[in-house]
Amino acid sequence: MKLLGHSTIQAKVEPDKVYRGPNMFQYGFAERAQQTVNKKQTSESQKKSIMKLVMKRMEEYFRNSTLHGLRYVGDPLISFGERFFWLLAFFVALLCATYFINNIYSKYNRSPIIISLNPTATPIGSLPFPAITICSMNQAIKKEAEQIMLSGTDVEKMLLDDYCNGNSSFGNLSNLSEEVGKWENVQKFILRVTCLLKIALANQPFLMATQDMAILNLTFQREVDDWNPERGFLPNASLTALPWRAKGPGTHLGLTLVLDAQLSSYYCSSSTGVGFKVLLHNPLETPKMADFAILISPGLESRVSIEPKIYDASYTIKEIEIEKRMCYFTNERSLQFYRTYTELNCKLECQTNLTLSLCGCVPFYLPRNRLKKICSKSKQICSNLAKEIMEIHSQNGSSCHCLPGCFELGFEASVSFGQLTDTFKIREQYIKNVSPEYFRQNMAVLHFFFTESKFTSYTKSELYGFSEFLSNTGGLLGLFLGFGALSCVEIFYYFFLKVVCNSLQSRRKSKQNMKIKKRVVTKGYPFHIAN
Repeated sequence: MKLLGHSTIQAKVEPDKVYRGPNMFQYGFAERAQQTVNKKQTSESQKKSIMKLVMKRMEEYFRNSTLHGLRYVGDPLISFGERFFWLLAFFVALLCATYFINNIYSKYNRSPIIISLNPTATPIGSLPFPAITICSMNQAIKKEAEQIMLSGTDVEKMLLDDYCNGNSSFGNLSNLSEEVGKWENVQKFILRVTCLLKIALANQPFLMATQDMAILNLTFQREVDDWNPERGFLPNASLTALPWRAKGPGTHLGLTLVLDAQLSSYYCSSSTGVGFKVLLHNPLETPKMADFAILISPGLESRVSIEPKIYDASYTIKEIEIEKRMCYFTNERSLQFYRTYTELNCKLECQTNLTLSLCGCVPFYLPRNRLKKICSKSKQICSNLAKEIMEIHSQNGSSCHCLPGCFELGFEASVSFGQLTDTFKIREQYIKNVSPEYFRQNMAVLHFFFTESKFTSYTKSELYGFSEFLSNTGGLLGLFLGFGALSCVEIFYYFFLKVVCNSLQSRRKSKQNMKIKKRVVTKGYPFHIAN
């Protein structure tokens, strides 16, 4: 090799010589073993370098962190015991914060809903007047019942006994009675013996006694608004549209009815007295008169003050699971026989399905389609059993999952009354063509009215929304650790962004150094190397 003046480095490289001989396989094995050892040493050195880098970053983060106590942990100027004390204090504070945050999360997860009074009152004009269902307690007209007892068939006598005394006479008979106990025959019997109400609405007869079943399905030729508790009335709906709305509070703006009990035609009663069953309910719901109606006696003038129960909800709870908020919005569950979901409609439909599965038929008072068979008298025991099972919460009633609606409307009635008398002059619109004595003994006057023009509603809203949970969590972290939103940015900066930036800078510097070396080589060294 010779050293010359300004020239490039010249080197002669001979081709690699391959060792060949009897120990070729041993040499190859030893070479592979050496390569494996070299790889392990390289990986271990890489791990050590990574650990050194991580420890360096942690130490730097501790020295500059805004979290309480960590600055002392990373301070190299204090003793190891002091640094350990601050590290222990930091972990104790972290455990306390974790404990309280877990309590908040459990409360947020377990009961995220609160029911509170809505500060905005609901005006009377946005509420429908309650649907009022009235039934006479008279089960059979005396004249028709006596005629059946004198000259009626055995089947008619059995039906009358069932109708008046609640005896399930058809439940234990042969298949011969299945035919006569069919709904068509029962319907004819009911039309024969039932006395429909005589009701006067103001000065006009509202419903008169008749033997035509079509009277039970009246159609009002009026404008109908598609009202429901969630959407309310349409903005352009008129005040005369169905369902009706009250114009204001008081009896003069309410509804007055005059009912005729016709005591002389009583044969048997659905209760132990005489008079009427009255129930106020949501216009969208089917009333359950036998179970929830109030009783009104003849010879009384009663004032029924209406107190609406309004339940609404904040739409923010729609993001919460149904099992936690325990209510349905209108579009979240559809029913087969009702357009609008309510809890009562759901239960009645569920009772229909349960009775159909157990008895193979549906009672006439439950919703059904035309293809479903109406239960005959012989199925009465079975249908009553299905009703009992449905209404016991621990049995099938709970499997239908009939939760309340998030928007629902109900009505409560407070009744006060006074005795009717024929001593004073009776209003002409009340007495009509009957004598004062008949009026006092048989008539009942009912006034339905609202007592206020605005009502308070109950609102379901979030007890702990995400923002409340976040603020409570942030408050605890700030109290115990001094942790804030920028603390996350700080951690991201020291353990990721700064590492990436340093790596990029080191690569950039290495590239610049390589460029400098290449420039130096192209210019040449002051020595020339040659063989």
